This record gives sequence, C-alpha cells and structure tokens, in this order.
Amino acid sequence: MDIWQSLGGMLEVRLLCGDPNYALKQIMNLGISIFNAKPAEDGVTLQFSISRSNRKILKSFAEKKGYTLQFIRHRGQYWNIKRLTKRPVLIFGALFFLFLGLYLPSRVLFFQVEGNQTVPSKLILSKCQLSGIGFGCSREEVRSEKVKNALLEAIPELKWVGVNTSGCTAIISVQERTVQEKAQSTSGVSSIVASRDGIISSCTATKGNLLCKPGQAVTKGQVLISGYYNSGLTIQVSQAEGEVYAFTNREFEAVLPKNGQAKGEIKEVIKKYSLIIEKNRINFYKGSGISPTGCDKMYEENFMVLPGGFVLPVSFVTETWYVYETCEEAADTQDAENQLSEFAGHSLSQTLIAGKVLKAREEFITEETHTSLRGTYACLEMIGQVKQEEIVSPYGK
Repeated sequence: MDIWQSLGGMLEVRLLCGDPNYALKQIMNLGISIFNAKPAEDGVTLQFSISRSNRKILKSFAEKKGYTLQFIRHRGQYWNIKRLTKRPVLIFGALFFLFLGLYLPSRVLFFQVEGNQTVPSKLILSKCQLSGIGFGCSREEVRSEKVKNALLEAIPELKWVGVNTSGCTAIISVQERTVQEKAQSTSGVSSIVASRDGIISSCTATKGNLLCKPGQAVTKGQVLISGYYNSGLTIQVSQAEGEVYAFTNREFEAVLPKNGQAKGEIKEVIKKYSLIIEKNRINFYKGSGISPTGCDKMYEENFMVLPGGFVLPVSFVTETWYVYETCEEAADTQDAENQLSEFAGHSLSQTLIAGKVLKAREEFITEETHTSLRGTYACLEMIGQVKQEEIVSPYGK
C-alpha cells in the first residue's frame, strides 16, 4: 500500500461464494482493483483489499449475485483522519499548539537588561516600550537600528545599546556614559558660608581657604571656607569644598487638637478584582476605584509565571477595602504629649542636613480644645552652605 492508497483509504473484505475464482474475475471486469488477494482453504471464501471508492460497487455486485460480503478491517491514514474529525477539541488544541510553535519563536516575550550600573533597569524597560520594544513584538524589529537610535535618544545617559534575541527573550545590552569632571573655569568661585548661628564643632576643608576653627562662634552668612587664597604673589580662586559641623539651637512649636476621629468596628469588607496586561487594566467591578474615607486598603498583585521563572506581563489584582465606623474620641493627655514629642523629633530629623538632636527641652500646655508643644533643641549639624561668588572687574562682571 503506497501513500496515495493510504490517504484514500483501503478496505479489507471477505467474500463467501461458490466459485471464488469466477467471482474474482467478475469483480475485476467491473473495473475494481484488487490487492492482496488470499483464497481460503475451504474453497468458498476469498479475502482481498479494495480502495474505499469501490465499496458501493462491490456491495451492489455481491447483493445482485447473492454473495456474502463482509468488511473486516479499515486500512490507511484516511480512517485515522476521519476518526480525528469526531474530536474537534483535540483538533483545535493541535492546531493551536502548532500555531504557537510557528508564531512564538518569531516574537519577544521576555526581557533582560545587562551592563547598566546607574540607570535603573525599570527605566530602560519603560523607554523600550515607547521605542517599540514591547511584549509580543517581532524579533526582527527589536534588532533594527531605528529602535536602537530611538532608545539612545530617550535615555541620554546611554552611549551604546545592543539588542540580541535568544529564543523568546530579548537581551538589552547597554553601555553608560562615563561621568567626566567638567573643567572648572578660572573665573568660577564659590565659598562655603554658615547657614545659621552656632559654635563650630569640627571643620574640614578639602579645597579653599579655611577661615574658622573649632570652638569659634559664627553667625548666619559668615564665610567659613573662602574660595580666595593668597599665595603671596597672586590671589588664586577656586570652588571651596569641605564640611563644617556646629552646635546649634532650634525652636519648634506644634498643636494637637484634643478631639479627633478614631476607627471603630469594621462595618463592610469590599473586594475588587482586575486584570493587568502590560499597561492595560481590565476592571471587574463598577465605580472609579477610589476608596472612601475611613477605609483601609490592601493591594495584592500576582504575576503569571511560566515554568523556568519567566514572568509574563500579566497580573491579577485583588483589592480588599475595610470600611470602618468612625467615632469622635478625646486623646489622653499623656498620649497627646507623646505624639507631639515624636512629631517634633521626626520633623527636626528631616530638617537637619546632616546631624542629630543632642538635647531637648519641651514644654506642654494643655487646654480645653488642644495640647500645644514649645520646645528648644540643642543640635549638632552641618551648617556649611555653598555660595557662588562674583568677580567684578573695572569693566563689569
């Protein structure tokens, strides 16, 4: 049986008649091709194969002659294909995976960034989206010079970009520009002055003329490290560099209302679901998604991960809102003082450029409607502040 017979389908039949040889000649006279004819030992049975297209002709001939005809076996790939047509889900799955096998190798599904040190990988990937390198893009497109030039234009910190592909992964190799020190102009002069009053604790000058020393009292605006230096023959100018720490005093005032809103029992729990595909979000709920006041919000995002650790840009988000009953509650005096003291310490630590609070003297005043704080704080902080100088010539600046 050759390939055409297999695709067309073959039938193996058994014919019972009085004279097998005569019946065989009559069948061949009808134009039916016979294959693998096998005469039986009993002398009345004939077994052979025919093509599927001759089935009706042979069946009509057997009924007319009174012969007994039995179809005992189907042979060839035709019958296997016919059985598959009765299983549409299997056919759809096979075609779907065939499509994936042909389509996915030509697309980019995953990204890797290498060679970056100061430029964040997240920034590079976001700029890649705008430059045409995104999820599902063609492998040929991401390797084009047009895309590379667009990425270099979007991120000036990069001086070279190369995009290679390995399977469905795009490897973005970058090289950052080296930060070269700018040549300082001879006319550029800066000094370091005091940002507030204080007593010098320590001072260090790495460039410029140091004009202060530990234990010295300084006022706001006083020059601590000058950009001018007298070498004897000429006055040299530079950009002063250094650090100056001093003991300073700071004052702080704050007010806390006595009555405030407090959380009560949970009166409602709301869950909202959404699907995020790349930058597109599909919400499975109604409304704007803005949580009401007096509500705690928990956000949970689960990404789709393939075997091998590859993360797809597809995530399922669950937001749980806990809506509380609110009630008016009067703060305890001690709690109010602790909150004010904690707030003052946090605010001062954010205000100091570099340093710490050494000692605090706080005074609390409790009234019917509020509690107030008046504090004085002894601090150790850096008071050096850069000030650009101007060189004035007889003909102007």
